[in-house]
Amino acid sequence: MLLNQMRENMFAEGKMSLVLLKSQLQYL
Repeated sequence: MLLNQMRENMFAEGKMSLVLLKSQLQYL
């Protein structure tokens, strides 16, 4: 149960960082 939740959190954080990375690349 806990492992699954951690995996979901990691996935959400990865998605967020990807979006932030994309937005930062657009400003370059």
